[in-house]
Amino acid sequence: MSTQTIPLGFAVPSGDPVSIPVGHMAVVGQTQQAGKTTTLEACAWRVPNDFAVLAFVTKRGEGGFVNGVNAVPPYFKEQANWEYVSSILEATLRERMKFERSWIMRACKGAKSLSDVHRNVKTLMATAKGLSADIYYQLDHYLDKIVPQVRAIGPSIPLMLARTSVNVMDLSPFSGEMQGLVIASCLETAYKSLQKTIIVVPEAWEFMPRTRRSPVTYAAELYIRKGGSLQNYLWIDSQDLAGVHTPVLKQVQIWLLGVQREINEVKRTLAHIHGVKKPKVDAVAGLGLGQFIACMGQQAITTYVQPSWMSPSEAQYVAMGELSAVHCAVQHGQGRIADAAPEVKWTGFKTAEEHAVDEKLKADNDQLRRENAELRTSLDEIQRQLAAHGTTVVDRSTGTQAEFQRDFSGRGVRILPANANVVAGLPADWLQQVREKILADADVQVALLRIKAQRPELIIELTPREVAFATDNPRGRLAKMIAEGLLDQPVKPGVIINEFARTGGSVHPSRLSEYLGDFVQMGMVTREDGGTYVKAPGLKVSTRTLQATT
Repeated sequence: MSTQTIPLGFAVPSGDPVSIPVGHMAVVGQTQQAGKTTTLEACAWRVPNDFAVLAFVTKRGEGGFVNGVNAVPPYFKEQANWEYVSSILEATLRERMKFERSWIMRACKGAKSLSDVHRNVKTLMATAKGLSADIYYQLDHYLDKIVPQVRAIGPSIPLMLARTSVNVMDLSPFSGEMQGLVIASCLETAYKSLQKTIIVVPEAWEFMPRTRRSPVTYAAELYIRKGGSLQNYLWIDSQDLAGVHTPVLKQVQIWLLGVQREINEVKRTLAHIHGVKKPKVDAVAGLGLGQFIACMGQQAITTYVQPSWMSPSEAQYVAMGELSAVHCAVQHGQGRIADAAPEVKWTGFKTAEEHAVDEKLKADNDQLRRENAELRTSLDEIQRQLAAHGTTVVDRSTGTQAEFQRDFSGRGVRILPANANVVAGLPADWLQQVREKILADADVQVALLRIKAQRPELIIELTPREVAFATDNPRGRLAKMIAEGLLDQPVKPGVIINEFARTGGSVHPSRLSEYLGDFVQMGMVTREDGGTYVKAPGLKVSTRTLQATT
């Protein structure tokens, strides 16, 4: 397995990039639901530049490997040895050749091409009887179908593969038997003459079946067993691993497991995974379109594979659940993917800028929660200040004035009618702050919640209370320190004691605690968590210089 890597996609749901090493790979999943061809195509386009990739199109209308590829003509190197012809017959008849091999050997004697073999079969069939006649009839029938297709291909030019594009060989016009002959010829030639070549074989259960030999089976086994030293690798895809040639599967190093619905097939797939912690059956059954569990080395990572036509940012958003894969396919003109996929609700595409805005909104939301918690802790102090300053609450709703009067009677709160003339000018967010603090009080009835639906306007009139201090005593000195900004940020009492010492004089900790407690009661200072003190919001400070008396 090469030390070079291929960007595969992004982990689900974290969005972290996922890469796989270059090596023998199997892509497994339910047809039309997993996205096997799209995954192989994406990996083929992102292999390191010094690798050549050859893929085959075997079905008409195949959606993958069609755009921007290097078209390679069908390559077929004829053989006429009996082993080769036997494997062709096994693939065609879908059963193992047993006693028929002796007849095949006679037909291949002296032949240099399949046309020669066909000619020998016709000659032998003319004099054969009984079982021999039946076997030569089968050979003749098969060769009648395959030899004209060989002639149609014509003399093969050397297999030349580009390393700057994905090489694609279109075999869809040919029969399955002829397709197998071409794929086998490419594998054998790549093994003997090429290096750093990746060959992608679709529908592995068909071209390299477990229960019988085929031209591809022999060539693939040789290629996957011995090609690694030349960095020649085989990629296959299949829905049903039960039908794939076992010696080929044993050499696979990288497994991409897509969705499977049949539990026995899931278990068979997982049985081939070694060296990693195997995924759960439910994890495989619950995968979505384009999602694969990438098993390699010691890792098993659920990954959304980035299609070749999708940008990295789009694929990352799909992996994180912020973008619909189906909608993205439609936007890129990939209707075949949208048609094959189950319906997924479009969640909206977010640009990188919108994603950054979302992150900021989340951070702001967390900050608001913290501030709200701090406001709730000072509820009692706010209520005391409301009562101490003769606060007025204006009821702008209907049918709730009596409830307000009942709930706030005895608290120093006065209820005015809706048409009362109230002085405006309070901060815009003050209503929300006071509402939250009042709701947090266990003594307040839930009736207050009914105001919220009426868009109430609650206006608080504060009556200024002037408190004067002289600076010739510790209490006045503390007030002067507050005026000069010492408590603009939360500080601990020790800082205040040090400031007393620095400015000439000292204060006993117990006295300082008494002064600070009085200032809290007067609404000049608030006590915060952790035993710190800070100047109360909205505290107005004025200084006057008095004339000295003689």
